[in-house]
Amino acid sequence: MAAMHQVALVDIAMELPASHPYLVLQEVDQPCREMRIPIGLSDGVAIAYAWRGLATPRPLSHELFSDILTRLDVNLAMVHITEARGQTYFAEVTLVGASTHVVPCRPSDAIALALRQPLPVPILVADDLLAEQPAPEAPEQPSTSDQPST
Repeated sequence: MAAMHQVALVDIAMELPASHPYLVLQEVDQPCREMRIPIGLSDGVAIAYAWRGLATPRPLSHELFSDILTRLDVNLAMVHITEARGQTYFAEVTLVGASTHVVPCRPSDAIALALRQPLPVPILVADDLLAEQPAPEAPEQPSTSDQPST
């Protein structure tokens, strides 16, 4: 397996006119590289609810699965974001109970589930995925000619 680096979710963003959000993950250690993973709108909502600790009127699918893991005494030990093919990313979750299982999944499902665990779950990203990400662009500064005169 390629070298892995721990990341943290730092934002769920959507830049108009795009119709889908993306996750912004940042490496926890120097050089603090960022990566963006495009996700579906409903996945973005589910992750945002969990990330902000907001209750939902009824359990979402990720909450159901998290409850099932708890009742079966299985822990989500870690998330690995392993590869990308074009704009499609692939992940695995490591589940530990009476035995250990590595289950392939979408990164959005893995992160939505990880955020619902009682203890923090490490999210690891393959080094080559962080290396492939372009540096984040600095926000444009308005020119002084765009400012109204006083």
